[in-house]
Amino acid sequence: MPMSREDYENYLNELINPDLEHSRRTEILQDLRVDYTGVIEDHEKQLKHIDKLTADNQDLVLSNSKLFRQLGINADPVQKKQEEVKEFSETITLEQIEARSAR
Repeated sequence: MPMSREDYENYLNELINPDLEHSRRTEILQDLRVDYTGVIEDHEKQLKHIDKLTADNQDLVLSNSKLFRQLGINADPVQKKQEEVKEFSETITLEQIEARSAR
């Protein structure tokens, strides 16, 4: 886990002190270097994970698109006929019914 912002501030404030011993300065700088390396590695790992999830998402979108297109092409003919009947029955007028019954 990365160092907290407060810890960074404490280290930086301590580094400003001109009377700080050389060994302590070296220790602080080493701690900051190690933490920074950990943060960079974690960041790169997260970026790779995001890239993988983005690619997986794009693959799923493409697969779903293909599936829906196939379902539209291979729709049940009986269902299509029922839809046509519904449309006809919803749009028929009295004049059309009278004209058909007169035949």
